[in-house]
Amino acid sequence: MALRLLLIFCTFFCDVASAQDEEQEQVTTLQSGDVAPFSGTLFSTVAAARLLIELESSQEACDLRMNEALELQSAETQYLVDIERIKGEFCELRNEEILDIKDGHIDLLNGELKKRNTPAISAWYVGGILTGILATSFGVWAVSQASTAN
Repeated sequence: MALRLLLIFCTFFCDVASAQDEEQEQVTTLQSGDVAPFSGTLFSTVAAARLLIELESSQEACDLRMNEALELQSAETQYLVDIERIKGEFCELRNEEILDIKDGHIDLLNGELKKRNTPAISAWYVGGILTGILATSFGVWAVSQASTAN
């Protein structure tokens, strides 16, 4: 981040300097004691080489940091994708197990229903109704006989 701010500052500063200086870029080799043909900053060969190396290495360092940040972001994204995939697989497995349990319960209830709907239960039901009708009919006949006898 600091490197970006420095590069942005240098870009604006260099634009201002070149706008103020309307001369073309000039490179002149000077010997000790020579008079400079133009105003500007004089760098020794070692200082110029160091500046060039720093510029090249700063670009490489920036590329390395950018690649590292990109790889880190890619790894974090893949991690989140893997977590969501695992969550989905877990939910799918859980739902399948719940469905298996529910299917087993339905099968158990269907079995119980088949046991209770046998003809024996129907025969007892019909027999009870017929017994009730006969008992009522006998009761009515007995009451009618008793009332005719008096």
